[in-house]
Amino acid sequence: MPIHFMPTGDASAGRRFNLFADEFAYAMGSEFDFAKAELLKPDTVVLNLLCIDPARGVVPNGTSHKRSAGEFWTFHNVDYAAFMSSDIETRVAAVRDGLIAAVQQVPASRMPDRVKADLKRAAEVAATKLVSDPDRLPR
Repeated sequence: MPIHFMPTGDASAGRRFNLFADEFAYAMGSEFDFAKAELLKPDTVVLNLLCIDPARGVVPNGTSHKRSAGEFWTFHNVDYAAFMSSDIETRVAAVRDGLIAAVQQVPASRMPDRVKADLKRAAEVAATKLVSDPDRLPR
C-alpha cells in the first residue's frame, strides 16, 4: 500500500486514539484511496500520528527513511489537550490538523502536491462527516 496511516497513543489516550484515528481514516476512504495514491518513489509512506501526553515525554515531529523496509515515515504529534477534550469537534479537529501537518512534512520528491491536496480535502470532508455523525466515534 503506498500510504499507510498509523496512529499511536500513550497509556491515557491509547486505545481511544487508535480507534478514533482508524474511524477517521475509514471516513476518508470514500474520498481518497490510500492504496492507489500516486507517489513519486516506490517506498510506502507511513503517516504516523502520535497522541502522547507532553508531560510523559515528547517525540519530535519529523521524517525518517527506512531503506531496508522501503518505507518513508512522517511523525506528527496531534494536540494532546485538544484530543482529550470532551468536545467532539475539538477532538476531530486535532486529528484532522495532525494528519494534514503529517502529510505536509512529506517532501515533494516523494508525494506530489496534487496528492497532498487530495489528502487534505479528504481529511476535511471526513472531519465534517464525523462531526455530523459523532456516534461513529469512540467516547
